[in-house]
Order: sequence, then structure tokens, then C-alpha cells
Amino acid sequence: LPGSDADRARVQALRRYHVLGMPPDRVVQRIPGLAARSLGMPMATVSMVGEDDIYLMAAYGLPAPDQIPRDEGLCASAVMGTTPYVVQD
Repeated sequence: LPGSDADRARVQALRRYHVLGMPPDRVVQRIPGLAARSLGMPMATVSMVGEDDIYLMAAYGLPAPDQIPRDEGLCASAVMGTTPYVVQD
């Protein structure tokens, strides 16, 4: 849950590795295309969920802003689970 110990630890790790707000490298930019094609989906993103915002690191099949508020995206729900988060429709 947002604000839980696990969520705080996850956000601290993102800060420690300096990934929030950083531009992705070439490898990260390839991940959403590989994921979309392997799952037969038209679009995919690589996102990092911070304390208040979702940072979109790379996207395939859709234009994506650099970041959006955490409460406006699906990614916050995904980080609370332990399995891949796939939206079918």
C-alpha cells in the first residue's frame, strides 16, 4: 500500500540508485517494445513509481509524458503486487 514500509523502502531504493527523473539508456528504451511484442500487446511502458509521481522511462506504441501524478496512473497498483501487471483491454 502507498505509504507502507515496503513502499517507502522501494522509493528509497529508487532514490539511492538515482533513477527517478533520469533519461533511460538504450537498453531500457528497448524493453517496452520487446515486452509488447512478446505478449502480443499494442503498447507497453517502463515506469518507475516514486512517492508522488510516476516517471515514464520508455514507451512503445503510445506517446508518453515524462511523468504523471502517482494517483492518475495504473503503475501504483502494479508495484503493490508480486506478479507482472498486464492490462488486457
